[in-house]
Amino acid sequence: MTMDIKRTHWIILGIVAFLCLTAWLKFSYPKYSLIDLSISRNDALRIATDHLKRERGVDPASFRTASVFIIDDQADRYLQKAMGFRKEKDFLKQHDFELFFWQVRFFKENKKEEYRLTVSSATGQVTGFVHTIEETEARADPGHEKARQLAVDFLSRQFNIDIGQYTVSGDSQRHMEKREEHSFSWEKTGVMVPWDNERADPSAAGGAKILMGATIAGNEVLVFSKNNLSIPDSYNRYLASLGTTGSNLTLVFKFFNYIIFAAAVYFVVIRRHHLVMHTTKNFYIGIAAVLFILTVIDNFNDLQVILFEYNTTSSLRSYLWRYHVETLLHTFFAIIGFPICCLAGEALRFESFREKKESSLLFYLTTGFLNRRVSGKIFLGYVVTLILIGLQAVITEIGRRYWGVWMEHSWKTHFTSAYLPFISALVVGAYASLFEETTFRMFAISWGKKLFNNTALAVFAASVIWGFGHSSYIVYPMWFRGLEVSLIGLFLSFIYLRFGLLSTLVAHYAFNVFLSSSGYFLGKSHPFYFYSSITVLLLPFIWGAAGYLFNKTAEEKPLRWHLNKHQLFHRQVLRHYLNEEKAKGRDMDTIKKELLSHGWDMAVVETAMEESSNGEGSQK
Repeated sequence: MTMDIKRTHWIILGIVAFLCLTAWLKFSYPKYSLIDLSISRNDALRIATDHLKRERGVDPASFRTASVFIIDDQADRYLQKAMGFRKEKDFLKQHDFELFFWQVRFFKENKKEEYRLTVSSATGQVTGFVHTIEETEARADPGHEKARQLAVDFLSRQFNIDIGQYTVSGDSQRHMEKREEHSFSWEKTGVMVPWDNERADPSAAGGAKILMGATIAGNEVLVFSKNNLSIPDSYNRYLASLGTTGSNLTLVFKFFNYIIFAAAVYFVVIRRHHLVMHTTKNFYIGIAAVLFILTVIDNFNDLQVILFEYNTTSSLRSYLWRYHVETLLHTFFAIIGFPICCLAGEALRFESFREKKESSLLFYLTTGFLNRRVSGKIFLGYVVTLILIGLQAVITEIGRRYWGVWMEHSWKTHFTSAYLPFISALVVGAYASLFEETTFRMFAISWGKKLFNNTALAVFAASVIWGFGHSSYIVYPMWFRGLEVSLIGLFLSFIYLRFGLLSTLVAHYAFNVFLSSSGYFLGKSHPFYFYSSITVLLLPFIWGAAGYLFNKTAEEKPLRWHLNKHQLFHRQVLRHYLNEEKAKGRDMDTIKKELLSHGWDMAVVETAMEESSNGEGSQK
């Protein structure tokens, strides 16, 4: 059955893509206005270094550094739930409240003392500071009242605020062995965001307040912070209960994922002599090797995060060695599953959907990857991507209106802490698309068709298992993420069955890269983030353009066994035996079964029988 893209398909899908893009611009695009990454990592490090030199008289050169990007997820979750996105945006602007920061750490190996500075990613202002010192370090006590005045003077000067607009919220004193620590906090007067908890007495639900504070030891400000949102405990407990639902759903559907993987292992074992597996195994093993290398590179790309989490109680070298070895082992065993699912999927697709040749990559291995047929499938993948982002926006908007759905912004800038965010986006896009499309589309649908003898039921089962496997993602209520991804899975399955695997691979890749990098090219960010993210997003498009220009002949080559020298020798021996048995009038199929039952290599048997029949025919 042909899987060509006709002009009517382009027109219909183009119209749908336009409508979906319009929906995305209306429902999702405005949320990117909150993202401001005008301050880069280097800018933040320079600002933090200057602050230590100028304000603290500290030599930063004597410290190691680590800089990571952080998002105030708790504040974002609460404000979205309590007042909705539009009011949240107004609230943030009115109270000069920010959600995105750089946190810069200055530390020494095997030493407790360190500095942590929080730098606004929008303005470069130092909005938070922590100086960690030994518990036994001495400080002359200025007295509680003088410490309070030091805190007031410092905060007024640092943030250029009128302390009269704030009300005392906390006032405490901690006795240490050789010093007293005085902690103070103030809440912004008249600001309280109520929490309407439907599960509790409204009078006990409470609300969130904007706080700032400082801790004084001697004449030093050890800690200070600006505009922290104090969130009521009832909300945190409510959120934790929702998280339990997501964890339970993920656990249940993870069980089904294990069943799918076990089935893939089973089919690889029993069909290990399948010609399709023989033809594609080196290709998929090669892809797995590339994914492993990319993941290892990305591990080092996240070195800043790794250093930020170093607790200084062991040597830095041993900490890094343990971390990288554990990560490499985890990555290796995770990658092993990829070619297994691919090979099982290729074999079952060959049996269940033999007429749909482009539902696997076998077709392109025999026709080539640089021709206009491939280009069309790749370009179609981008059209599907537009439909996917619009579909997600519509589903989320329906959820927001009828089920109170809300979600975090963190995934839009998730890779900012990496040296090169575009590498992380590339790895996530490539790994997720290759692994999930071959597992849940090519293999799971083919296996489902074999089990149920019904394509629609196979598609539904594969989509739901894939969708609810995402239930741990930060979308509330947690079950909604599973529903959303399941619906997207149904649409991708339709594209897969109608137009083939390559289009869904490209769509899934571009969709993931877009979600992971959208903050860089839709919000305010450094030009390097913008151009590198766009380049990664367009990598398949560049491949498609090359195929369109080169347009190499796309003639399908017959499937043939490729034998090594030992197999060639055994084939020669077997051929003489087959000629003798054929002269006796024995049935070739019976002989084949006997040879395989005695452990003969399928490749040797089939090629010897082919030569014995005096044919050069292919085996498909």
